[in-house]
Amino acid sequence: MSIRLGFACLLAIAACDETSAGVRQGYVERHRDAFVYRAPREQIVSALRELLAEHDVQLASDPASATLHTSVAKTRYESTAYVVHVIPLRAGGYQVQIVAVVHDSDGALKYSMRREDDEWQLIERVEPDRALAITEAANARADKVAPRQHTSSP
Repeated sequence: MSIRLGFACLLAIAACDETSAGVRQGYVERHRDAFVYRAPREQIVSALRELLAEHDVQLASDPASATLHTSVAKTRYESTAYVVHVIPLRAGGYQVQIVAVVHDSDGALKYSMRREDDEWQLIERVEPDRALAITEAANARADKVAPRQHTSSP
């Protein structure tokens, strides 16, 4: 029972110790994860092509499909390909998820991970005004966080 109480106290302390950077980052992440593109699909795919080119890959599948695959970028020790889900929503618009799939030099899967930074860059390219509004709102919330109290030992 005391372990649960200690864990609960630790969580309560961590929740009270918010930083402005944490508030800003959390706000942007929540909005990035739930972002619905209002732009036409062609505009999203066009910006996606530019973003993927920066990773030395290009779309290798039909741009009209819901799941897009890229060519493979190879290095000496691993190869990386991207899978992009362009999800049409019933209410209109799209959500986009970008996943990097990395294999070792023998072709065995090393890991796959969602590329949230690339997703945010795509939002900034396709809908810059909305991305700026999210950033401004995140900054406004962060400005309301009280500065940390620094204590010095005697």
